[in-house]
Formats: sequence, structure tokens, C-alpha cells
Amino acid sequence: MAIQRVNATKLVGLEALTRDLVGKMITAGFSLVAVDGKEETTHSPMYWGESKVMQQLRALIEKVAVTDANLLITGENGTGKEMLAREIHALSNRKYKEMIAVDMGTITESLFESELFGHVKGSFTDAHTDRTGKFEAADNSTLFLDEIGNLPYHLQAKLLTVLQI
Repeated sequence: MAIQRVNATKLVGLEALTRDLVGKMITAGFSLVAVDGKEETTHSPMYWGESKVMQQLRALIEKVAVTDANLLITGENGTGKEMLAREIHALSNRKYKEMIAVDMGTITESLFESELFGHVKGSFTDAHTDRTGKFEAADNSTLFLDEIGNLPYHLQAKLLTVLQI
């Protein structure tokens, strides 16, 4: 299973690649509307700017969004990785299911497996009810794992094992 890499290079700010965006905002807004009695999430288009680099990024995103490819979005803090992931999700065939975003830096070691993989009632002392993990909740949808680098190495290894399956 190949992983496509997308580098989020400062989608907002004074970076050299996007200087023409200064003073403008990139937005990816979502709203909930009722369609034939069913609630549906609608996507309001992301503002991409006018620079050649941003238009190239947009073209790449539109190509990969319609595939089932696994993506690795890299970039420094504040570069818009989650915003980009939400845009990819909104343009994909998975858009009708909720995208699951997880800040891996906030998950404690003791809750790592329970949060990601779930548990059944009674599997450990505080397991009073069944809990669906993030991987199962994101089935046929998008799972965005942020701040993986903040996990201890042994938990990164567990995560890598799951992603390689």
C-alpha cells in the first residue's frame, strides 16, 4: 500500500511561496443542512489564493482526493495540515461520513490502545462500557492523525504496525 506525500508549506503567513496571500484568509468552512429530511454536511470551498504554487497544490489535492490512496501530509506547526486533510476529505467519496481527527500528542500511553482501537466492557478496570476506537469510527471515512512525532517511539512502532496491515 503506497503512501502519497503532500508537504504543507505555510498555507498562511509571510512565507516566500505564498506572499500573495498576505492579508487574505484560507478558510474551509462546513455547515450542516437538511436534505430530504436527512442531515448532510456541506463544504464551502477552501480559498486557495492565486500563486502558482497554491494552484499546483490544489491540482494535486483534487487528483488524490478521488483515490483511496493513503496520504502523508508533512509540515511544521501551523502550516494547515488538518485544513488540507479536511479539504481532501470534502473532495473525496468519503465526504458523507465524518472525518475523524486525532491529536496524538494528547493521548496518554495508558489510553493509547483504547482510544485508537477501542475496547469492550470489562476488558480492564475502568472499562464500564464498550468503546469504539478511532480506526473503527473512521471506517470508510478519513482518519487524520496529527502530531504523531509527539508519541513515544514504542507507540509510534505500534501505530506503524497497524498502518502497514
